[in-house]
Amino acid sequence: MTNRVFLDSNIWVYFFSDNENHKARVVEKYLADNALRSIFITSCQVVNEVSNGHCCLKFKKTRNKAFARN
Repeated sequence: MTNRVFLDSNIWVYFFSDNENHKARVVEKYLADNALRSIFITSCQVVNEVSNGHCCLKFKKTRNKAFARN
């Protein structure tokens, strides 16, 4: 029997994070270990949150590096 697993925004943020390597590996392992016995679902809201958040995180990193140089 396949399980339905809802992936909230924090899971995707950790998965794509450059700063949270340990958490990214945990998410990657969970997804790989459960890929054959689970159906992963998410929502449009989560996709929007992650895409906007991911862009904002990249902007903040770039901006912080620019301020650090000055």
